Amino acid sequence: MRIPASWSGDRRPPLWYPALKRAGIRVRKPYQTRHSFATLALSAGEAIGWVAKQMGHTSTKMVIEHYYRFIPHLTRHDGSAFDKAAAQVGL
Repeated sequence: MRIPASWSGDRRPPLWYPALKRAGIRVRKPYQTRHSFATLALSAGEAIGWVAKQMGHTSTKMVIEHYYRFIPHLTRHDGSAFDKAAAQVGL
């Protein structure tokens, strides 16, 4: 999802604000909406690769670098997977 250059600054299509209102999203610029999409999708547990693809990125690098704090630790036991794997090999 690339935001057209013609949407930059204060030149947004006339449908932008009505679309935000209908979606229940407060007024914001298209660029801010990209950030909202990324943070909400990652916080909800969507796959990093899918989020990157939806944002038009060719890799996950930028998404991971900028949004890593919104990627949930699904097990809620940070480091426990490593501990379990280490124990299985006798470490």
